[in-house]
Amino acid sequence: MANTNKIPESAYMKSHSEQTFENLSLQKKEEVSFLVPKVAPKIAEAIKRELKGINLKFKRIRMPTGGSTVFEIPTSDPNNPIVAKELIGVILYHHPMNIYWKDKNSNNPVPDCYSIDGEKGIGEPGGKCSTCPYNQFVKGKAKPCKNIRRLYIIIDKPFPYEFNVPPTSINNFIEYIQDVASQGYFSYEIITKVGLRKVTNKEGITYAQAVFSMVKELDEQSKEEMAKLAQSIEQLAQRVAIIDNNEDSEEIEIKDDKDTTNVNIDIEGFEEAPTQNDDDLPF
Repeated sequence: MANTNKIPESAYMKSHSEQTFENLSLQKKEEVSFLVPKVAPKIAEAIKRELKGINLKFKRIRMPTGGSTVFEIPTSDPNNPIVAKELIGVILYHHPMNIYWKDKNSNNPVPDCYSIDGEKGIGEPGGKCSTCPYNQFVKGKAKPCKNIRRLYIIIDKPFPYEFNVPPTSINNFIEYIQDVASQGYFSYEIITKVGLRKVTNKEGITYAQAVFSMVKELDEQSKEEMAKLAQSIEQLAQRVAIIDNNEDSEEIEIKDDKDTTNVNIDIEGFEEAPTQNDDDLPF
């Protein structure tokens, strides 16, 4: 079992930079310590240029399992992650992903079919996601094809962590990001808090749901810095490496920059806790 640094509050909070923000969703004052990483113009350009063409792997913050309500933030020591009750940072970019295994109990992390834009499936059966029979809801049951949302969030440094929002939490994210957009914000213009809520499904399985809230709008200078960084990260995130058991890789690139938001969401489809751990995906 991995050792962890148990910290009662968010592990990456800067104690020397206390700031008080207003939590807009709760309409009350909340003390949150978060220092927006300073991003010199050269950093965003360096990330864009120097990492081009590289099969990049972002450090992944995993959704807790077994009913746990703490995150483990990866460090340079894989056996010593930082434990945090919540994530507080800036979401630079996010996009839909669909994942399908023929055998729902398979231990193979590579799915039989997947989509990195929520529209076109790659693999078996492949094809158009919107008309695929495995991507349709049956009342009271989870869809065979899982819809997740991948977030790229900066916390303590300019390079983001990757966080997969699972099917059981995706409605929470969609409601949040709709509220953010309705106020005229891009996700990279605000500070977001990701918390965890313990829930139990109809089969009696207890698991954690991710819940999202807006902490504070960034100042104008930070908005400009985050916008440049978000553009660089979006381009990098559009290249995905699929690693199979033989260590070979297939590189896939999204060439279409049109909006791929999946708005066909029904709460009925997310009643069951997922069998596979989406955080074990090799891409």
